[in-house]
Amino acid sequence: MTSQPLMALNAGATSIGSYYTADVASAVEAVEAKNGIAASLGLEAVFDAAISSSQPDFTAPCLAGKDAGAEAMMLSGVPVERITPSCAQQGFTPLWILPGENVTAEVLRTRELGDVLAPQMAFPFFVEDAATEDYRTAMETDYRGPEEEMFSPLTSSAWMTGLVYEEVANALPEDGTVTSDDMFAGLYQVKDLSHDGLLAGISYAKNDKERT
Repeated sequence: MTSQPLMALNAGATSIGSYYTADVASAVEAVEAKNGIAASLGLEAVFDAAISSSQPDFTAPCLAGKDAGAEAMMLSGVPVERITPSCAQQGFTPLWILPGENVTAEVLRTRELGDVLAPQMAFPFFVEDAATEDYRTAMETDYRGPEEEMFSPLTSSAWMTGLVYEEVANALPEDGTVTSDDMFAGLYQVKDLSHDGLLAGISYAKNDKERT
């Protein structure tokens, strides 16, 4: 939750706003929490608006965000590929701050997308190099989900999880009987796991069972 306002701050924004989904009742609470974090970082939260994914037009919220002077806009549960070009047509081109899972192939193809920052929990799914070769090959041969999500933040995150548990498997009992204690013991053996740069040097701590 801290990552979105922090990215806006680091990019030089002084004011921030939010477009959040009107389809989830608890979304407003998340926005209030983000605004509190933004204030603690020295950002001014100047505008919030609930957006329905089914509404036919975004002119009004785009103009309202522009009039409020929001230099960066956080999006949560809002159709990025629709609202960003709509706001651009109204002359509202803030720095868009997206959740990492919203950076899909469809979003990347959006015309007039503008400047975007997104915290990533996984490596960028669109990178094609030696480090991602196994990932891309596995998706092309074994993936069984929606075609548009074959290469996406969801599959790159799942691949990262698989790399961790591949490491854990090396420490599991060979007799086929595996308990939760065995899984934790395997996790505690994971130290500075990077897998050619796909992972950020992951380690697990025994005392609190949290990733460090």
